[in-house]
Amino acid sequence: MKAAFVKIEYTPPSGQRFGRLGVNILTAEGVKWPLFARLAVFDSGSQQTAICVLDQGMLVSPVVADIRQAVVGGTGLAPEHVMVAATHTHTMPHRPGRGCLRTRAMNSWTRCA
Repeated sequence: MKAAFVKIEYTPPSGQRFGRLGVNILTAEGVKWPLFARLAVFDSGSQQTAICVLDQGMLVSPVVADIRQAVVGGTGLAPEHVMVAATHTHTMPHRPGRGCLRTRAMNSWTRCA
């Protein structure tokens, strides 16, 4: 069994709004807990599988599809062998955009995976 791991910070710049479920919305004045995307790729010799976990409260289907495609593009894995999940943190941007994930995490996976 072979394994590879990547951890990429994708913390947005200060000034972003954050909070939970639209309640207690605050504006970030700095970074106490950076946001990370983590990718683990496992190869048994006959099959490869990837697990991708992002520090987000939730992930909507279009973002999951984008992330899965980025991992597939960077690793050559079959899409059905890529699991994408969120840690369910409440210290992330209030409305996470696809742009932050795309420019920081996805491009890095293509380079690192």
